[in-house]
Amino acid sequence: MRKSRSKLSHRLIHHKLGNQAGSPTGQVQRAKEYTGTIVDEGNGLRLKDSAGNANYKLDDEKMAKAYVGKQVRVTGKLDTSANIIQVQSISGVQ
Repeated sequence: MRKSRSKLSHRLIHHKLGNQAGSPTGQVQRAKEYTGTIVDEGNGLRLKDSAGNANYKLDDEKMAKAYVGKQVRVTGKLDTSANIIQVQSISGVQ
């Protein structure tokens, strides 16, 4: 009995953690840091990565507005289906 309860608990915890990002399809990644420059492309603010290979839409433009044209570190979760970073924090990079 104890062994099956443990397996069930593990599956429930794994299921809850897997859906924690709010996406049932798992397209939202865990939070991580992205570095680059905040740019205004006319249709919204985006983070252009330091290597220039990618740019991401930001879901919190109010927070990003103070950093337009500046090098930043954005912490957040990337929704790969929409290429949007769900911003948790933004800080300037020296």
